[in-house]
Amino acid sequence: MKKILLIAFLNLIFLFSSLLWAEDITLSRFLYLAMTNKSNLKLIEIEQAYQTVVADYEKDLAKYGFSLTYAVSKSQSWDLNLNPGADSSNTATLSGSKQMPFLFGQDISLSYSQTYPVSGYLWPSALIPQSQSISTSYTLPLTPEALESKIYTGAKLNRDLAQAKLTYISSLETYARELISKFSSYIDARERYQNTQTQNQNQGKLLKLAETKYNLGQISGYDLIKTKIARLRDADNFRQAKQKYDNLKIELAELLGDKNIDLASLKPVIDFDLKVQPLAFYLARLPYNKTYLTSIYTLGEARASYLEALVANVPDLSLSFSKSLATASSAESGSYSMSGSLSIPILDDGSYATEYKSKQTAYEQAKLAFADGTRLVHNEIIAAYNKITQLQESKTVLDLNYKYAKDAYEIAYDQFNKNPKTIKDVQDAIKDLESVQDKILSNRQNRLLALFDLKIKASLFIPTEYYFELEDKSLLPEQD
Repeated sequence: MKKILLIAFLNLIFLFSSLLWAEDITLSRFLYLAMTNKSNLKLIEIEQAYQTVVADYEKDLAKYGFSLTYAVSKSQSWDLNLNPGADSSNTATLSGSKQMPFLFGQDISLSYSQTYPVSGYLWPSALIPQSQSISTSYTLPLTPEALESKIYTGAKLNRDLAQAKLTYISSLETYARELISKFSSYIDARERYQNTQTQNQNQGKLLKLAETKYNLGQISGYDLIKTKIARLRDADNFRQAKQKYDNLKIELAELLGDKNIDLASLKPVIDFDLKVQPLAFYLARLPYNKTYLTSIYTLGEARASYLEALVANVPDLSLSFSKSLATASSAESGSYSMSGSLSIPILDDGSYATEYKSKQTAYEQAKLAFADGTRLVHNEIIAAYNKITQLQESKTVLDLNYKYAKDAYEIAYDQFNKNPKTIKDVQDAIKDLESVQDKILSNRQNRLLALFDLKIKASLFIPTEYYFELEDKSLLPEQD
């Protein structure tokens, strides 16, 4: 996890403009602290799920370890009168074995043993063995289809680990998105709190002026009541905004693992670079997409199963070699042996044809699913790109609307000073200004999340090329 997170946050230096550690709490700083918080239960669950797969992988790799055994055997015979016979035997055997990957995805087995005479209970009486032997065995596939099937099957452990890593990275990115959304919501709540405070003050100023004009008989009691109702509404909005802001401060402090941090004294800053590259840039990174990579593994598994069924009735050649050496006083005698066996299926009960047809159909379906899935990922990247560009265009319009709404409020308030009959225009202007401010905040959060989604689909947050050999032909088997 440390290596993956390190790469992710080194990458953040390029995704974000800077990592500020002064009087600001930036999004990149928040992400770093939250995703390295050792007490975070969500991260603990993600890490444990990945480590479980790693532990299984390491357990499976144990078969490639070297084993060494020392065994002592004693034998004694007696006659019918229980007199010891002369054919007693005391020997010690030191044996070792090793299994390791070899050609075409197949393992080769090596074994070695030495036999010593024993006097006493456990230890050899001589350092020179009475006999020793070494042997090896290997099974050779005989057809191209069988070779491909064995090669792919032989790499299953590494593929399972790779898929687990894809799931792990996806979980980290999903959680990072939740954190970005939470941080953005915190900034929005902070700014809404400030905006409602300003709006509440504006309504208070308007109410005070309306009361003055009512006392002068310049506006009706109905207009005064409506102004008071609007003042109460904005006061309630201010209280709700403050409560949401205070709640999110507590949530962020918990995510950071420091409940005593004074977030109110730190200015939140979104240092995310919202610049969008051309669409072709993101489409070119489709081969690094995690969904696409997973579909490659799925297709490969289907092809391997199909080939395994295809060659079920094809002969395999089993090879073995052994050497033995016997030592008798000063003379030595030994022998070599080599053997091969060819297994040729002749007749089965019909299960071969059924299994082959089933695997062939599954493989054909997997190829169609892979093609559909690739198109889907391609379309998802385009949709994510279109979404962020549309939101950026909306931002331009909203910024202009905000300028107009602010100008409209100032003009309406100034006119109300001169013409008491325009109080409704002031109230409408305040509402319009509130509405535009809310839309601007929503647009910013949506743009932030939309761009992050696009970067995830293009594998730019935790780039998969750091972990996977995309040119490895075993990842994408050649289609028939």
